[in-house]
Order: sequence, then structure tokens, then C-alpha cells
Amino acid sequence: MASVFVNDADTINRLYNEGVVGMIADLFQLIGLLFVVFNRSIGLGFIILIVMPLILVMTRHFQKAYLASQKQNRAAIAKVNHHIPETLRVLSMIHIFEKEDYMEDKYDQYIEESYRAQNKSN
Repeated sequence: MASVFVNDADTINRLYNEGVVGMIADLFQLIGLLFVVFNRSIGLGFIILIVMPLILVMTRHFQKAYLASQKQNRAAIAKVNHHIPETLRVLSMIHIFEKEDYMEDKYDQYIEESYRAQNKSN
């Protein structure tokens, strides 16, 4: 029980250090960069301010698409991982009813689904 608590505390600490603090550091870095660009060239600074929202929207779109494909990949892998123990558990029944080909086709289908989801996420 203590190890679970320690792991949870480490995870929260890592999330805080890498997530929140990293975001704040990136924000200050962006503000500093914009300040330097505006000092060098006001026109370029305004171009960056116009283009920046477009980049943020595109980034968010790709992020959502990537997350959706990762969820599909995890679901496909879970199907494969669930199918193997289930098959081993009822192996004698599969032999009795002569459903080896069906189970093999089902397994191939799950593997193909997992492969497509993996390719989509990459």
C-alpha cells in the first residue's frame, strides 16, 4: 500500500513539475520572444501575432486527431489481449466444436484492426 502511495505522489509531483511549471516557463519564453521580435521589427511581430492563432488551432486539431487514434489503438490492443486468454480458457470447447478456423479468423481480424489503428496513430 505504501508503494502505491509513493508512486501516486511521484506521479503528481512529476505532473506538477513537468506540466504546470513547464507551461509557465514556455509562456514566459514566448512573451520574451515576442518582445524581442517587436523590438527588432514591428511588422514581423504583427505577422507573428496574426499567424500564431492559426498555428495554435492546427496544433489543437492534430492533437485531438492523435488522441483519438491512440484510443482506437489501445482498444484494438485490448481486444487482442483479451482474446488470447479467453481462447486458452475455452480451448477444449473450441476443439470439440471444431471452431479452430473461426477463432483463427477472429484473431487475425483483431490483429488487423490493431495494425490499422497503429498505422493511423503513427
